[in-house]
Amino acid sequence: MIDAARRRQRRFGMLAVAAILLLANFNIVFLGQSLVATANYHPFDNRFTGMSPRDIGPAFVNWHDQGATWWQWEPAGQAFSRAFRRLHVPLWDPSIGAGVDAHTELTSGQYYPPYTLVLLAGNSALLRDAYYLAQLLFAGICALLLLLRHRFEMPAAVAFAACYVLGGAMTQNVNAILGQSQAVLPCLLLVTDWLIERPVARRIGLAALAYGNCVLASFLPIVISGFVLAALYVAVALFTRPHHRAVSAEGESAAPWTRRAIAIRSLAAVALGLGLTAFVLVPVEAISSSVEVFTRWYRDIGFIAYNLAQTITLVSPIVGFDAWQIPDRSLHLFPTDGAPMFYAGLLPILLACFARPGRLAGQRHLFVFFLVSAVLLAAKLLGLRPAQWLAYLPVLNTLHFAPYFGGALTLAIAGLAACGVQRLTMRRPTTVDVVCGPVLIAAAVWAALVFAATQPINAALPRRAFVHVAAGAAAEAARLLVVAIGFVGLVVLHRKRERPVLFGVGVVVLICAELLPLQARARFGRADVWRSPPQYVRLLQNDGSLFRIHSTHDLALTANVSQAFGISSIASRVPFNPDRYTELVRHYFETRPLPYPLPSALLPRSRVILDVLNVKYLIPVAPPDEEIARLDELGFEYRAKDGPFLLLVNRSVWPRAYVASRVTVAASPAAALEAVGNLQRGDVVLEESPRLVRAAAGVEARVSRIDYGDNRVRIDVTAAGPALVVLSDAWAPGWTAYVDGRPAPILRANYAFRAVEVPGTATVEFRYWPPGLTAGLIATATALLTVTALLLYGRTRPTRPVVPVVPAPKNG
Repeated sequence: MIDAARRRQRRFGMLAVAAILLLANFNIVFLGQSLVATANYHPFDNRFTGMSPRDIGPAFVNWHDQGATWWQWEPAGQAFSRAFRRLHVPLWDPSIGAGVDAHTELTSGQYYPPYTLVLLAGNSALLRDAYYLAQLLFAGICALLLLLRHRFEMPAAVAFAACYVLGGAMTQNVNAILGQSQAVLPCLLLVTDWLIERPVARRIGLAALAYGNCVLASFLPIVISGFVLAALYVAVALFTRPHHRAVSAEGESAAPWTRRAIAIRSLAAVALGLGLTAFVLVPVEAISSSVEVFTRWYRDIGFIAYNLAQTITLVSPIVGFDAWQIPDRSLHLFPTDGAPMFYAGLLPILLACFARPGRLAGQRHLFVFFLVSAVLLAAKLLGLRPAQWLAYLPVLNTLHFAPYFGGALTLAIAGLAACGVQRLTMRRPTTVDVVCGPVLIAAAVWAALVFAATQPINAALPRRAFVHVAAGAAAEAARLLVVAIGFVGLVVLHRKRERPVLFGVGVVVLICAELLPLQARARFGRADVWRSPPQYVRLLQNDGSLFRIHSTHDLALTANVSQAFGISSIASRVPFNPDRYTELVRHYFETRPLPYPLPSALLPRSRVILDVLNVKYLIPVAPPDEEIARLDELGFEYRAKDGPFLLLVNRSVWPRAYVASRVTVAASPAAALEAVGNLQRGDVVLEESPRLVRAAAGVEARVSRIDYGDNRVRIDVTAAGPALVVLSDAWAPGWTAYVDGRPAPILRANYAFRAVEVPGTATVEFRYWPPGLTAGLIATATALLTVTALLLYGRTRPTRPVVPVVPAPKNG
C-alpha cells in the first residue's frame, strides 16, 4: 500500500504538471484559440484571411508535418465520426481514389479508444482541443509516475514530464496522429515497469490490455519505437536489478522471480497485447504485403539517416535547420532535404551531461536504461554501425526511423536530464560540476558557430526574408544562452548554499523558460472548417449523383480532403491503394513522386480517361483564359465560380456503373492498360473471356438503380439477356460478388476496375471484407479470452507472499 505521504506527493506532482501545461496553453484554455490544425490553416480555401501560417512568419510555426493532418487525419476523422454515430464501421472508403481499404489506414487512428470517444461525441474543434490537451497531460503524468515509483525527488520527476511534454516530440505533433502515438511512449514504460515488478497473472492481463491500447494509437513506426523502448527496459532491468529478485518501486525486494520468468511473462504480455489488436495488425500485414507499390517504395527506407549537422535541431527548431516547420521551403536559412530531429532543448541536454546512477536500485536501473536508449537511438538515427544493421530486419526495414524514432530519443534525453536534476538536487555540486557547466556551454556555442560557418546559406532567400530569418535565429540563440547561463548561476548558488528544494524548483522553472515559448504561441481562434464549407463545396454536396472530382491544387478539395464531405476524388494520399489503380493513374497522368496516385496535371494524356474514371467535375484554381477556352473545347462546361475556384462539368462523363455495349478481351494486362485510353462510351476491356456474354451489342440492358454503402455496392440491372455490368471502382482483394444472392466471379475490367456477368435482369451485390480480417478477429478473440482468464485467475488465486531480504551478518 502506498502511504498517505506518497499519495500526497503524487497528487502534488500531477498538479504541477497540469499547471505547467495550463501555462503553456493558456491561450487555448482561456482565450478561445485552437491547436486544431485546420483552425490555423484552411486546407481547401485560401480566401480566409489570417488562416495561413505564411501570414504569420516562420517564427510562429512549430509544427512537424501538418499536411498529413489536414490532408489525412482530420478528413478521416470527419468520415469515421459520421459512420460511428450511425453505429457503422466502414471497412472500405469509396471516396479516396477509386476506393481504398479503410480498416487498415495507419493515419486514421479510429480504433484508439480515447480518440474513438471523440469521434462518437461529434468530433468538434472544441472536443479536439480538449483531446490534445488531455494527451499532453496523460503523457506528462505517466512520465511523472514512472520516476516517482522509484523515489526520485519531485523536481526530477516534474522535470522529466516537462522536458517531454514541452519538447518537440509532443509540441510539434500534439495535434496530429503522430502526437497521439508519441503520447503513449511514457505509458508503455510505466506499464512495463509495473509489470516486471511483480509479473503475476493479473498484471500480465492488465499490461496486455494497456499494450493493445497503445498499439491502437495507430501510427505504427512510433508505436514500434515504444515497444523497442519497452524491450530495452526489460533487458536492462534483468541485468541491473539484484539476481533472482524483482525489486519493487519502493526499493525493497519482493517475491522472488527468476530472470527467465520475468522475461517470459513480459513477452507473454506483449504477445497478448499484439493479439488483442490482431484484428488490425493481420489485415495491415496482408494488404501491405500484397500492394507492390507500397513494398517497393518503402523497401530499405529504414536505412535513411540524419547527417551530423542536423543534430543541431535537438537544441531548437529555430536555430539551424527548419525544414518541415516552415511551409515554404524557399524561406529556409539553411536548406536541407531531410526532416529535422524533434528538439529536446539545450537545458535538458546540459542536464543529461550531469546524470549519474542514483542510490536506489530502481534509480540506477532507470539511469542505465535512459543512457543505453539514448546511445542506441542516436547511433541508429545517425546511421552508425552496428545500430544501422537493424534496418536489415523484417518490418524494421520499411520503417522511417528518421524522424519517427526521434520521439523515443527525446524521451531518453529527458530521462537523463531528470537523472541529472536528481543528482544535483540530492548532493551539493562539486567543483567539477561548477566548471563543467561553462565548458558545456562553450562547446555548444562553438558547435553552433562551426555549423553556421560550414553550412551553405539558401542563395534563393530574398534579402528581406534573410534578415528576418537570421534575426530570429540569432534571437533564439541569445535566449538559449541566457537560459544556460542562468543554469550555471543556479548550480553555483546551490554549491555555496545548499537548498535542494529551491535548486530543484529553479531548474524546473528554467526548463519551462526555455521550452514554454516554443509551445505558447499565439494561434487563431477556434473554427470548424469542415462544418462551414465554401460555396463550391456545397454545390458538390448538393449533387445527388455518383461522381468523382479532380483538381491538382492543394487548396481545392484535393485528396484526401474531399473524404470529409463524402465527395469522391480520383487522387489519394493513402499508401495502400490497389496496384492496378495506381498504375492506371500514373500511366495517363503526370504524377508527383510519391507512393500513391496523386496527379499533378489537370488533364490526362487521353481525354477519355476522365470519363472512365467517372470524373464529373474539374476544379481548376484561377486558370488563365486560354486554359478555360481549351477546357471548353474538350467538353468541360462552366458551372460556377467561387472566388478563385472554377467548377467545370464534364458533359461526357460515364456513369459509375454501366452495362457494357461492346466487350474487348486484351492479350495481356499491359495491352489492357493501353486499350483503356482508346475506349468509346459503353466499351469495356477485359483480360479474360466472359462465360455468358458473347456479343453484348444489341442486348437491351441498363442499370436501373445503384445503392452505395461503405462496405457494399448493390446494383439493380434490367436486361433482356446476358450482360456484363461494369463498376468503376477499384478491383482489390477482399471483394466478392453475388448475383441474385449466388456467388459470381469478379472480372478485371478496364485494367483496374470490376465487372460481373448477369444472365438477365438481376441484382448484383459487391461485398467487402478485408484480407486477413477473419484470422485477425479469431486471434483477437483468443487473446481476449486469455486475458479475461488471467484477470479472473489473478483475482481468485492468493498472491505470493513477500519474502523479505535479510542481509547476511558480517564476519567478525
